[in-house]
Amino acid sequence: MKILHTADWHIGKLLAGRPRLLEQDEVLTELGEIADREAADVILVAGDIFDTATPAAAAQALFYRHALRLSAGRHLVAIAGNHDDPERLKAPEGLAAACNIILAGGGDYGVYDSKTVTGGPGFVRIRVRDETLNLALAPFPSLARLGEKADEKTYEEIVRAEIDRAAACFTPGGINVLCAHLFLTGSLTTANDERELGSAKLVSPAVLPHAAVYTALGHIHKPFAVPGHNARYSGSLLSHSFDDASDKQVLLVETDGTDTAVRAVPLTRGKRLKRRDAHSAAEALDILDREAGAHVEIVYRSQVPLTAGEMREIRKKEAYANLLPLPPESGAAAAASVRRGKSDRELFEQFYHSRTGTAADGDTVELFMELLAGSGEGYTE
Repeated sequence: MKILHTADWHIGKLLAGRPRLLEQDEVLTELGEIADREAADVILVAGDIFDTATPAAAAQALFYRHALRLSAGRHLVAIAGNHDDPERLKAPEGLAAACNIILAGGGDYGVYDSKTVTGGPGFVRIRVRDETLNLALAPFPSLARLGEKADEKTYEEIVRAEIDRAAACFTPGGINVLCAHLFLTGSLTTANDERELGSAKLVSPAVLPHAAVYTALGHIHKPFAVPGHNARYSGSLLSHSFDDASDKQVLLVETDGTDTAVRAVPLTRGKRLKRRDAHSAAEALDILDREAGAHVEIVYRSQVPLTAGEMREIRKKEAYANLLPLPPESGAAAAASVRRGKSDRELFEQFYHSRTGTAADGDTVELFMELLAGSGEGYTE
């Protein structure tokens, strides 16, 4: 059986206020092409289908259009992540079931009852030719949904119980797979991931069932293999943080229930996110021209402020995504570097140009020098 593992689509997510639906459309089209080329039997989406619990109509339309395309001739299974509203995600499950689509928000999946798909508490079984996939489903275990009682069980104990309940569908020697949206200890993250994961609680990899021949994980945006387990994060379809320079991919899992092979299939569509340093407006504009096919965040490393006109020119560039000022911790050193070796006259001329955009005339410079020396007419202490 061939299973295509993907996660963290984040449909509708903005980048510095800019929509990326066109890029998401392109990469989901590529996902469909990969599924066809690799003859995938099942596609697993391990959570965070949308970027918000109340996605915009355009984001939902994009998801349903691609879900229908991806499920043609195969089964598509999507579980709720911490960004998804599980009830909203599974609301059309009856209609989805007729289209080989399984929308998992938690609970009992008995609504799936056909010749090829049957379900129960926390699991579905998918029949493909003469093989059966026993698929345990673990949508994001939010405390609100699980009803944690701190004085009775820890969060990890509750998560383990949820997974054990779902994994009860496993059979000896069967194609036993877990699809989960979890934040496991030891996972690779970026600074942006940490902010997005927010209140998500860490759990140990010990919660993963040993009987699973593969665990498809979502939540972490960088591809990552969990040490000591046949469990992987596929990573996000697109980079969502300028800290994330990872190559994007989906994972093709081939298994007969005994032998399992995992292969990364690279994704090529969607723009890369790049962070570049600039020391002047001219350098920033040059970078944005050279990186026209990417989203670029400019780190402006100069104590000479950009003029309003320069900012307008920078923001008009197609590649422009964001502008960061000189980091505070390096400001004093940079300012000292700017002043080093310059006379008072040169520093004043530099300051005047930064504020007005024009060179100071000789009379203005001489007046400043007189005031500085305390000899200007009308000067008093």
